[in-house]
Amino acid sequence: MYERIEPVGSDAVIYLAARISRSSKSLKELIEELEDLALVKRLIKSLFTLGHLSVFEHSLVRVHLKEDLNELRKVFFEFKYIELSDENEAVASFNLRTALEMMQSENKFLRDLAVRSITKFPVLASILGLKPERQPDLTISLGEKVEQDGICVYPVIQSDYPNEKHAFFSFVVEGISRVCSHQFVRHRTLSFTQQSQRHVKPGEFYLPKNLKDDVINLMIKGVKDSFSLYEKLVRMGVKKEDARYVLSQATSTRVFVSGRKRAWDHFLDLRLDPSAQAEIRKVAKMISHFIRKDEYRISEE
Repeated sequence: MYERIEPVGSDAVIYLAARISRSSKSLKELIEELEDLALVKRLIKSLFTLGHLSVFEHSLVRVHLKEDLNELRKVFFEFKYIELSDENEAVASFNLRTALEMMQSENKFLRDLAVRSITKFPVLASILGLKPERQPDLTISLGEKVEQDGICVYPVIQSDYPNEKHAFFSFVVEGISRVCSHQFVRHRTLSFTQQSQRHVKPGEFYLPKNLKDDVINLMIKGVKDSFSLYEKLVRMGVKKEDARYVLSQATSTRVFVSGRKRAWDHFLDLRLDPSAQAEIRKVAKMISHFIRKDEYRISEE
């Protein structure tokens, strides 16, 4: 029924997304951790065992099928996050989280397809007791970043496809404020893993660049005062997850974000609009450079 299965992403991508959630290490340091296969396997096993499945949304499989599209719609009906198309051939795509859910289906075809898909990810496959198709390859190469005003966007996956339903892009976005990240995660057709303030102490902050000096200085003082109060609370024995309540929304964060091109286009259409707030518009311009191949210019903000 299916001719070939094409993985988009890897065990390494899943590991990197998970580590971004709980670590303040640099991306370079996190990528170096991938040299330790046992470490990678322990973390991915823990994620699966504890049911923390959202990180598995950061990798995709594309399945090239022989079946009629209408019949496929019936087969895949119970899984709403599967995309189907039929141009020269029928193609289905779904993320690894959906593949894990498909393993519990009553439909034998779906269970078999899920298993075949997961065997493309050797570490995850071995954790589930499946026979991997190949040995683990935990190398990961980030594309050239774009950067402005302390905000950095690193391309992780750039997998275009003639039908945008099946094109898939992932990025690490660093240096944005919590104000910006709150706006970002509202785009629910994208998948996010964000640095957790339960586990990572605040370090940097982001403030608008177009304010008067006396206003900026006052805001800087407020942010630094919140950091000082946070540190005082932690020294008093307050857990980080409780001490974080006093932190400013200017506190910097980073996110690992993935999605299909159609979801990214929706994000870009909204956030490139002049009515969008300057910070998230800046992020949208950087991401548009990779997805829409726009020439990125240090901006007019």
